[in-house]
Amino acid sequence: MRVITLLILAGKIDAESVSVLRRQQLRKWSIITVLLFYMVMNSCSTRQNYTEEIINGVRHIHNIEPLWGTEQKVMFEFVRKYGDVNTDDERYLFIRPADVVVDEEGSVFILDAGNHMVKKFDREGNYLSSFGGKGIGPGEFVGATQMEIRPNGDIVINDLAVRAVNIFDRLGHFVRRISHEGLPPAQILALRSGEIAVFYRRIVRSENDMQNHLLVNIFDEGGNLLRKFVAPRIYEDPPTNFWCNSVFLAADDLDNIYVNFESQNRIEKYSAAGELLFRADRLLEYPETREIEKKQYVYDEGPLIAVSFNLFSAGIQTDIKGRIWSGTLKRQKNPEDKTISQEGRREGGRPEDYMFEIFDSGGILLGRIQEDCYHGQRFKIIGDRFFLVDRDVEMAVFEYRIVDK
Repeated sequence: MRVITLLILAGKIDAESVSVLRRQQLRKWSIITVLLFYMVMNSCSTRQNYTEEIINGVRHIHNIEPLWGTEQKVMFEFVRKYGDVNTDDERYLFIRPADVVVDEEGSVFILDAGNHMVKKFDREGNYLSSFGGKGIGPGEFVGATQMEIRPNGDIVINDLAVRAVNIFDRLGHFVRRISHEGLPPAQILALRSGEIAVFYRRIVRSENDMQNHLLVNIFDEGGNLLRKFVAPRIYEDPPTNFWCNSVFLAADDLDNIYVNFESQNRIEKYSAAGELLFRADRLLEYPETREIEKKQYVYDEGPLIAVSFNLFSAGIQTDIKGRIWSGTLKRQKNPEDKTISQEGRREGGRPEDYMFEIFDSGGILLGRIQEDCYHGQRFKIIGDRFFLVDRDVEMAVFEYRIVDK
């Protein structure tokens, strides 16, 4: 444009020619702008957020960067708190709350493991009733750590001490127990079909043992074993096999089962029938199976060597949009990090050590979010609500609303 202005001042060009030149220059800059736009878009599209390969007919997704980048597209809105460590009212006092479920009427059930009972509240947080008790008899439990609710309203509770799964009806009346080979049920999952999935920790000594010791066991309501799947990873020694094949379970509305490995960079999705649908991993800042410390414990059945390894995950859930939530460590904690402070006594650790990873239903990493309220404790997603169980410090259950920005 500066050149055109000089030509006009010099009397070398008329008004009509000016108009033509200006149109040509505008067309030229429009073409350059479009070319630059496509160059930028092409550069962005070629940046790989993940790679994918097919192994034995199964998709394996290797996530590199979240599709959302560093943007946090999900947030929590606080709704209410259940329980008060400073109250004199025993109805609202928890001693190590362990888990939470919500029935179709909106009633909230909280497993109070320290008091060996389940307390029921309405959605406003008002106490309604309770059931259970300390003991090994029918309707009692000693080592309960997890609770699920079946479509018919039955409450399912594991008991590590009794080595059984307890089933109560919606009113809290004892129905039956499910036992399997004398093994402690470490994780339980109630499916929409009415079936119950159970993960048992056990020692897998070799690949010859693998088919007999698959990790997920599916039972009917009568306690009959229907099928089992999810192969453990075989390591060099039995203690490593025992500790490094620990998993967390979740399911979606179609009863697809998601398996999150605590000490492996491995998230898997299975159909209700047990077919492996995908296996996903992600790029993190620490490796697998770095041995941290080793201790020996002596039990009635003999000694057991406890080996601590790098931990990847602290739970898994699915939301109403079919997305997969993994509670994941951002970095590894050293044994020297342990303190006697109140913060150090928390179940998981410090909030800055943990994040939530959100995957789509196909295993693609969408985003990562960090919340100050989350430090590795148990979490549950029910509808559009997010529940966090703080069993060590505030001894309460916090309810949040999941909000997509």
